[in-house]
Amino acid sequence: MTKISVIVPVYNVKEYFEECLWSIYAQDFQDFEVILVDDGSTDGSGEFCDALEASRENLKVIHKSNGGLSSARNEGVRHATGDWLVFVDSDDIIPDNAFSNMMKYSENDIDVIIGKFQTFDSKERIFIDDKIDFTCLSIDENEHGAEYLSRIYDNVKFPLWSACRNYIRRAFWEKNKFSFKEGITSEDMELIPRVQMLAENVALCPEVIYYYRVSRGGSIMASKNLEKELCFFHVISFYEKFFFDHPEYRVVQEPLSRTFGRLIYTKVCNLSVFGKEEREEIIDALLPHKKLLYDCESAIKWRMFFKVLGARNTIKLMAWRHKK
Repeated sequence: MTKISVIVPVYNVKEYFEECLWSIYAQDFQDFEVILVDDGSTDGSGEFCDALEASRENLKVIHKSNGGLSSARNEGVRHATGDWLVFVDSDDIIPDNAFSNMMKYSENDIDVIIGKFQTFDSKERIFIDDKIDFTCLSIDENEHGAEYLSRIYDNVKFPLWSACRNYIRRAFWEKNKFSFKEGITSEDMELIPRVQMLAENVALCPEVIYYYRVSRGGSIMASKNLEKELCFFHVISFYEKFFFDHPEYRVVQEPLSRTFGRLIYTKVCNLSVFGKEEREEIIDALLPHKKLLYDCESAIKWRMFFKVLGARNTIKLMAWRHKK
């Protein structure tokens, strides 16, 4: 059986896709298959996939009508045969030792391996480390999924739910019937923390295993849109219900909520990029979660304002203070 199944959704990324694919085939660990899911591309990316398939034995090409990132990833998983599921977005690249570094941690009943990111600018080619330090988080043999994940989120101040930094054992994925929720823009945040929580064992790879491209105007992550902001708060509501329904995982709730709070603070600081009506909609979606913002360490200096002005007025004041 193939060790790794690399799932690459492809949608109108012809400018970047070739670099992404060559970074995969440059790996010093070669026991993998690549599954390209053409999600209804209209820029010739699908034809490029077909041309490559004829020359690569370990490459599968799937064409489907456009359904979004989650739909494409789910389709790729259905065709995977490897022991491990690896997700790579088609406008990003990976270092040539990514697979070998992650596979060092693939034994001993590990279900999920989490690696490090670097971001890079398309034009300047400047690589910036995510500043996550995994070296202080040794694994305690008495800790399993939720307990260990709680300690990880206690010590790491950044979200770890990007699918592209999580290698997931396929048997574990299939046993739990995981899938990316379709029709939303916060699919990683909605799924991956639950995958990590349910894992019997999680491993951390202290090496950089993924280069995430920034400053691409057409990408989902680079765009500012109201739907994406509202979806973020819907997912937070989802987790509130999840922890209520699954008390066995509540050990993760507090540290994960602190991560949510830091992200909410960042979103408040960026509210000025939206119009007045959009800002009001975002604030309406935020208010049920105002305690996460109030408790955020970055917002400590605003607590008196919350008490005097109320949450809505304080959020508006925070946004005005950080106006771009």
